[in-house]
Amino acid sequence: MEAALEPARARYDELMALMATEELYADSARFDACMKEYNALKKRIPSLEEEWLELSAALEEAVDE
Repeated sequence: MEAALEPARARYDELMALMATEELYADSARFDACMKEYNALKKRIPSLEEEWLELSAALEEAVDE
């Protein structure tokens, strides 16, 4: 799960930095692609985090038993 979550967070951070640059807004096709990817990650990351927490809790319970 971490193998999916960490790259998603890293790419989200990259996109946030990219969206802070003026040159992105000068290229409408690139801007649209970045926004599409940003919105997808914005939805995916919380889902991955929730799944990671559930798996961590299940693992903890298994270890405690």
